[in-house]
Amino acid sequence: MPITALFSCCALFGVLLLIPLAPASVTLLLMKKKRAALAALCVPVGMIALSVLVTVLVFAAAQRHSRIMSGDPQRLFEVTFGFSTPPGTSVVEAHHESIMDYGTTVLRFRTTQEVINLIASHNFARIDKETFLRAYQSNDHNLPDDVRSWFLPAGEADQFYLATEFDTSFGTSEAALCYCEMTQTAYFHWVGVD
Repeated sequence: MPITALFSCCALFGVLLLIPLAPASVTLLLMKKKRAALAALCVPVGMIALSVLVTVLVFAAAQRHSRIMSGDPQRLFEVTFGFSTPPGTSVVEAHHESIMDYGTTVLRFRTTQEVINLIASHNFARIDKETFLRAYQSNDHNLPDDVRSWFLPAGEADQFYLATEFDTSFGTSEAALCYCEMTQTAYFHWVGVD
């Protein structure tokens, strides 16, 4: 179950408990039973507060993780592809963002054809440029402007790959990879949504 749905269900259940318990608490307050009135409200108010607090904490942790991963391109490459950057491979630009049930990674790196073959051997299918552009254009609007300025995948590329299930920890996960053999520049864009 996606994490936001879990927090939403907890908060909703708290609100549903609060509806019958709020009038009962008011009645107990009028009867001068302050402790009993507060005890009746503790569980639903606690569930609502806990849902909000955990949501904020998870969001803050995800933002921190995104900054750390974007600031360490070599580590982001390793986490994304499952192996460290081989000799002759350098990550030029990197961007990572994760927010609750959504994640995206964008990389521009210089590498050899052998590394591209290794990456493409995991769930990628080679496709033509038109199919690549259609698949990529469905996700490029989600990128921040500063990322779009360096991430121009189709202009010079001559090899195009698409993976419809790149990361199985997400319900929907799509990755696009393109490579220009002449400049040895690769562009990678992954989006995962639960």
